[in-house]
Amino acid sequence: PEQVIPAVAFIALLGIPHGAIDHVLFLEKSSWSPLAFYAFYLGMVGIYVLAWLYFPALSMLLFLLLSAYHFGQSQLVDIDFSGKWRRMLVYFAWGASILSALIVYNQAEIVNLSQGYEEMQLLLPVMSETPNLIVLIACTTLVVILLVEALIRKRISGDRFAMEVFLLFVIHFSFLALPILTAFSLYFVILHSLKVLSDEYKFLSRSRKRLSVKKFIHLLWPYTLLSLVGTAIILGLSYAEWIEVSQLFLVFILISVLTLPHSIVMEK
Repeated sequence: PEQVIPAVAFIALLGIPHGAIDHVLFLEKSSWSPLAFYAFYLGMVGIYVLAWLYFPALSMLLFLLLSAYHFGQSQLVDIDFSGKWRRMLVYFAWGASILSALIVYNQAEIVNLSQGYEEMQLLLPVMSETPNLIVLIACTTLVVILLVEALIRKRISGDRFAMEVFLLFVIHFSFLALPILTAFSLYFVILHSLKVLSDEYKFLSRSRKRLSVKKFIHLLWPYTLLSLVGTAIILGLSYAEWIEVSQLFLVFILISVLTLPHSIVMEK
């Protein structure tokens, strides 16, 4: 509880809002109709829910891969890595570096949290230590190499290079030193969600000249509130045993099914 309550509070206040205007962002410069967008968005959610119910380990792996790319993209999107594939590679490597670190450094806690939950036991092979340690070493090395290359080619400044290396070190250290939920929620809120919210505000400001912080917040709250209420209802049904899935497993499902369409929107 000492980890769960602060983590849920921070993610509810700042984490969920950063994905609450996907419809606004996507439709801002798209020829799609709102109906087509919502059909696509909710269709992705529905398909992923079914995947979780029938292929939980594969769905967990997809969740980690999507999250890795999305986290790296949000952190490094303004750096020119000269080429689409190089850019995609460094995005994925950056995110995979921190997520594999979270798993490796907190392996005992992950196993402990999963005890007593049959569904969570199915996810443990994806979060086993050895393969994630290999990913950790390979992806961290790759990120540093690509950042050094960008520095040599003068695509980033020395100050930016130093900052990115320092941030990567701080994230790894916090994942090593702090309990898993505390460490991840601090990263997710402070370094990811706030940055994405800032990028979203700048993006909309280019086409909406009169956009203010107050108006931006007004755009955020409807779907933030809907997400919070919906999540509370679903978890409440699980607590009342009307949904025969553990609350911890449900949390993974709820976060991941929103991550999939959100990642696609942010890539566009």
